[in-house]
Amino acid sequence: MSSIPVESTPAETKLAQAFSRMGEGARPSDFARRETAFRAFQTLGIPGSKVEEFKYTDLRERIGDIPPPAGPSDDKRNASILSRESAFEDIPAYRFSFVDGRLARREPVGNGDSTPFVETESWSGALSRGDADISLLDGVKGLKDNALYQLNSALRTPDDPALNLNIVRVRAGARLEKPLHFRFCTGEAAVTAATRVAVVVEDGASATILESHEGAGDAAHFLDDVFLLRLGRGARVTHV
Repeated sequence: MSSIPVESTPAETKLAQAFSRMGEGARPSDFARRETAFRAFQTLGIPGSKVEEFKYTDLRERIGDIPPPAGPSDDKRNASILSRESAFEDIPAYRFSFVDGRLARREPVGNGDSTPFVETESWSGALSRGDADISLLDGVKGLKDNALYQLNSALRTPDDPALNLNIVRVRAGARLEKPLHFRFCTGEAAVTAATRVAVVVEDGASATILESHEGAGDAAHFLDDVFLLRLGRGARVTHV
């Protein structure tokens, strides 16, 4: 995706303000990565029709107002939102439920014993220890040159231990007896949120992944969600 130098739009100005607020309280090392990503986004800008990949989907023209960033997670509100009718709710699954960009509920994953078949970790933690899979994903040129991916890198949910689920890793050789269901929900009030989930399915493992996005009412959210898959040798995935 090439850069088309243009003046900032009102939406880009509000995103800069949102980034400033979201950066408050971030760890210095994490904020440095986010700031680099946001500067890259500012260089690229919201993609419009002059960018080939968005020739027929001019986001620069369509994105107007930017709502405020999502507030802190609220257990009572989350429970109310997650009680709504859901896609795939009749299918037994290991569910990871997000509300307004933050992990609100998750279920332990195993095949009837105490050994977890799935491990979770934060994106920043994996990068800091030099995880090969995440470093590879983070360095893909097509993502580095994608304005919306860079914006997601800047605005994604902070690495709070309670929300520590950027990466889900299915261990080598694992055969999950139920699908992994990633459920992304929003409430009735418009918010800006950016969720990132990377699923790494290691060598010889297999998994079915269900992904659903659900909203209430007619609120005009600004959601910049990224869902990444990394498959090991001989791994098998069905993604619905």
